Parts: sequence; structure tokens; C-alpha cells
Amino acid sequence: MTGVVTRQPAPPPHVAASDLSSHTARSPRHAWPLFLLVAWGVILFGAVYPWAYIPLLVAAAAVGAYGWSSSPARHRQPVRGVVTALLAVACVVVVQLIPLPTTWLSRVSPATDTVARQFDLAYAASQATTGSARHPISIAPDATMKGLAFLVALSVFLAGVTAMMARVRLKWLIRRIAGLGLVMALFGIVQRGTFNGKLYWVWTPINTAGNAFGSFVNRNHFAGWMLMAAALTAGYVCSLMVLQHGPRRHLSWRQRIGSMSSSDVNRLLFASCALAVMVLSIVWTLSRSGITAFAVATGLLSTLVSARFRGRRRIVTVTFLLLVVVFAISWKGLDTVYDWFSRTSTLEWRFALWRDTLAIVRDFRWFGTGLNTYGVSTLVYPMSDPSRHAMEAHSDYVQVASEGGIVLAAAAAFAVLQVGRAIRASFKQPQTASLYWVRTGATLGLVAMAIQELTDFSLQMPGNAVLFVLLAAIAMHRPPRHERPQ
Repeated sequence: MTGVVTRQPAPPPHVAASDLSSHTARSPRHAWPLFLLVAWGVILFGAVYPWAYIPLLVAAAAVGAYGWSSSPARHRQPVRGVVTALLAVACVVVVQLIPLPTTWLSRVSPATDTVARQFDLAYAASQATTGSARHPISIAPDATMKGLAFLVALSVFLAGVTAMMARVRLKWLIRRIAGLGLVMALFGIVQRGTFNGKLYWVWTPINTAGNAFGSFVNRNHFAGWMLMAAALTAGYVCSLMVLQHGPRRHLSWRQRIGSMSSSDVNRLLFASCALAVMVLSIVWTLSRSGITAFAVATGLLSTLVSARFRGRRRIVTVTFLLLVVVFAISWKGLDTVYDWFSRTSTLEWRFALWRDTLAIVRDFRWFGTGLNTYGVSTLVYPMSDPSRHAMEAHSDYVQVASEGGIVLAAAAAFAVLQVGRAIRASFKQPQTASLYWVRTGATLGLVAMAIQELTDFSLQMPGNAVLFVLLAAIAMHRPPRHERPQ
């Protein structure tokens, strides 16, 4: 009697095997807290108010601590180098907070002693009466302590979420972020056309709302959040294109209509519509940095698609990405966008501000003025435009050089290098094509923000920072072993 070999039925051709296993290995239970943190940050004005950012940071740190403590060692491995680098950054900030005697302070950071005599009355009085006093390197220790709290909370969040990401139903999370981006984009466009000087038509912000868009007081910050959400969604669209198999010329019209009702096609249509509206909102902000960054990210994604996709799939995907940009610019008006880009007054103001900041960088070249103290230093140093107090440098790179000097800038550069190495290592790991494109979208979101931060400070908004950290975790994490292709 001959034996009969029983074969297990293969999954349908339009569903990746990794997606089937992910339903058992990954859970929305771990994705819900991440989505709620992102939603909290964007809906509540970027979480710029203490009543919004304190709960956000506490919750982010708690989620990160849980993710790190509950994850196996191999899932923590991708982020260990990043954690070490972030710890080095935190140590530099702690050094900025150590009170030093006047004699030491005048040697380590002579400019701090000079500024403290003008700005810190207690220090100046003690120096005048006793001839000796203590003061940290930071010119505003309270502000630096606040910056350190943000840094620690977001670092814990990054480490824990990267380790936990293997248990997060990733595409479930991305679909909800895409839906949130769609809603916020539509709201931003509608509010722009009916703006009454108040956010949500009822909230009067502390700062003037003349530059507002959506839930943000500054349209550039809205564009920054939307940049990251759009890039992640674009990667998700490409991952869904991978699941669409080959030409369907052999199918009847009824079979073609039936295939359009599949869950993957419906998700592709939804994500494509959400992406188009998000890009439209970026253009409507008229944020030069936002539009430029998204154009660069779109060019990079189109290049990757051209290299990795074949045949009709490549043509359709690249055409769609380009049409999204053309649609957004055409709707706003090419002449309007061109006219806005031709106005350089705000860029010239930034150049003047950066030239003024060079004096601060020269005087505090080694340890800087202290994390989160740029707005204090511009009260002491003369600015070219005295009518406006620059609380931020309008370039995070310039601000890091000013607040941290050579030491903190070197530590920050080391952290960026470690993140890049971790992302590169994650791309080399065995993974499905679908996960590759999701990871690519997250990485391009990080690249887009790195470009925007050349002339803006969107990442200083806590809501934007949380989404940025989430994208970094998606880009660095490693999938479970059973999801890797055989």
C-alpha cells in the first residue's frame, strides 16, 4: 500500500505568507498605545502646552520602559548602539548642569561667567559679596533640565518601541496613522479656508495664529508632521503594490471587478487617497521646507521603485507618485507656489539670524549655552532684527551648535551615525518585500525631516518628535524569525 503525501494549501497569491503569520505573532494590543500617543500629539496643537506634553512624555516613557523590559535580548540588539550614543548625549547635558566654582567656570566656559553676571542676579550678588560663587555651564539651568527630561523620555521611548516593534501589528498601525493623517489634512485645508484666527475655530493660542495651519500654530510644523505621515503611507502603498500580482489580461471583466473587492485592493485605494490628500495639505501650507523635503523624498522613492519594481507595476507606481505631486501643486496653483517660493524675505531673515548666532557659537564653542537655552542667549546677544525675539534658531543644526558646542554636537552626530548604522543593518536582515517598503517609507520620513530641519525646528514640537521616534523604531526594528522569508 503506497503512502499518500498530504500538502498543506498555500496561501492565496495576493496574500504574503508573512502577513498571515503576523496575525498570530503581532497584536493590535501593542499598537494601540503607539497610535494614541501619535494622535494625542497632533490633535492637541503639537503638544506644545505643559498640560499636553507632560502626559505625552510620561506615557511615552512608560510605553518605552514596558517595551524594553518585556522584549527578548535579540529584539533589543538593533538599538543598543543607539542607546549608548543617546546616553553619551545625556551625559553631556548633565555636565552642563553641574554647578562649578567661578575659577573652574571661567576656564571651562568663560562666556557663561560673563552672561551669568548679567542674567543671574543671585550669582552676580554672591560673586560681588563673597568673591566666589557656583554656576552650571548652562546659562539657564532650569531650561536645560527641562530639555534633559524631554531627551530622556524620548530616548526611553525609542529604545523600548524598537524592541517591542516585532510584536506590533505594523500595517494595522500604519493604516490608522494614514487615516489620522487624512483627517488632519482635510481639517487643515478646510480650516485654512474658513480661518477666524482661532485653532479649531475656538482655541486662541498664546502666540499669534496668523501663520497657523490645522492644529498647529506654525504651518511649517504642520508640514513637518504631515511629511512623516505621508512618507510612511507612501511606503505602505508600495508594500501593497508588491501584493498585486502580474497582468490580468486573462481575467474576465467579472473576475476583474471581483478582484477589486479584495481587502488588499481596498487598503491600497484607501492609502492612495490618504496619501494624495496629505500631499495636498503639505502644498497648501506653502511651507517651502516642507514642499522641498517631500519633493526630495518622492524623488528618492521613485528611484527605488524604478530599480526594484518591474513591468507594469513599476510604471503604475512611479506614475502615481508623480501624479500625486502634480495634482497637489495644480490644485493650489503652480503660479501661487512659484510666487511664494520667489519671495525670500523669511529666508533672508534666517540667514541674518544664523550670522548673529555665530557670535554665540564662538563664545560658547566647547559646551554651548546649555540645552534648550537658545531663547535666553538671544536676550543677551544683539540680533539684527530687534523687533522679533528669536526663541529658536530656525535650524536645529545651528541650534545644537549654539546650545551644545563642539562636545554636544559631536555626541549628537555620533547618535545620528548609530541610528544610520542600525537602519542599514535592518535593511540587510532577511525580510519580506512588503516589510522592506514599509521600512523604506519610515526611513524616507526621517530623511525628509532631516532636510526640513535645515531651515525649521519642527522636531521641537513634542507631537512631531513622538512620530519621528516611532518612524525611527520602524526603520530599525527586526522582524520575528518566523516572518522572515525562507
